[in-house]
Amino acid sequence: MVAISFITVTMNNRHTVKPLFDSFFETAGDALPYEYFVVDNCSTDGTAEFIKANYPGIKLVETGRIQGFAANNNVAIEQCSGRVIALINPDIVFLPNAVNNVLTYLQNHADVGMVGPLLLNADGSLQNSARRFLNPKLACLRLLTLGKDSVRIKPIQHYLTSYNPAVESQYVDWVIGAAMFVRREALESVGPLDTNYFLYIEDQDWCFQMWKKKWKIVYHTSSRLIHDHQRSSARKLSKKSLWHVQSILYFLRKNYLARA
Repeated sequence: MVAISFITVTMNNRHTVKPLFDSFFETAGDALPYEYFVVDNCSTDGTAEFIKANYPGIKLVETGRIQGFAANNNVAIEQCSGRVIALINPDIVFLPNAVNNVLTYLQNHADVGMVGPLLLNADGSLQNSARRFLNPKLACLRLLTLGKDSVRIKPIQHYLTSYNPAVESQYVDWVIGAAMFVRREALESVGPLDTNYFLYIEDQDWCFQMWKKKWKIVYHTSSRLIHDHQRSSARKLSKKSLWHVQSILYFLRKNYLARA
């Protein structure tokens, strides 16, 4: 068993995988026993071919069919052997010591099931990547405001920004799926990602299930990565917004209404 298995799902990410992998090999690739899976979600821009030609150490999986974020990650989760499983978005850039800091923290805290590093925007500003759980009231507010993080409503801002980046390690409800480091024992106790989510909320739900199984989630701010996330402007009836609504409703039905 290797120390850590990295998993990245790609779909037309030819322009971001080079900084991802170059930064990985510069900062972490030679420092620990690892394996790195890429699950390519039917890219048409040459992503898979670029990885094959330039990064032969990457284990490329091509499923041949369009799948959601959870389903694609689960393809690699079933194959990986690491004591820690790291889900890493294709628009991440690794910074020095980030991976080693997370592994050291997990080694020293046996009750922690998942660690989320502090994420920075490309300009170095803070990205709000540790959040509170949705509840029915908050979910209604998110739906009514189309999930826009910029809405200046106090409950939404509390949901997005309630954790202190100056505190090195702190328990949080959940961390976003752009970078999640999961202890294998925690994964085995809660199972893989729920494939009923096609896109969005699957990361929050995974953390929710871990807390139910008594695994702690930690926001570890001394471990830092860049998440060069280019969020498109919201459109009222875009396919992504509909997926977001469906995922929120499923999360509520699964975790709140089913217990009523």
